[in-house]
Amino acid sequence: MAGFLGADTDQLREHAELMRDRARSLEGIRTRVSMLVAYGAEWEGEDAEAFRERWRSEIAPRFDERVSGSPRGRRGGARGVRDRPDR
Repeated sequence: MAGFLGADTDQLREHAELMRDRARSLEGIRTRVSMLVAYGAEWEGEDAEAFRERWRSEIAPRFDERVSGSPRGRRGGARGVRDRPDR
């Protein structure tokens, strides 16, 4: 088969930058939600404390994993696209 095989490296770099921007946006949202969970709601009692604990121990760490530099996270994906566009 003749012709071009592969990806446009400029488009890959642009996509990597878009992924980094979106990861930063998600990190900002996570920070705001964490502040609301911890301090913004006038919710008291066992259910409120259970929810806050679940946010801190389960939900927020999962969110961070997806957005962070882990291979599965957006930043990790952007880094992979940015670092290897010519391969």
